[in-house]
Amino acid sequence: MNFLENILLHLEDDLYSLYSCLLVNRYWCRHTIPLLWSQPFELVDETSTHKI
Repeated sequence: MNFLENILLHLEDDLYSLYSCLLVNRYWCRHTIPLLWSQPFELVDETSTHKI
């Protein structure tokens, strides 16, 4: 496991920080997207779930 994976796993529950990681560069984006898509509905807040 490299340093970036450690950082991303630490930020796993923080949607806004993960979004910021997407914007760093392509390398960070490639490692962040699978984490975001692994649990797409767990990161949605409760007020938005009725819209889905």
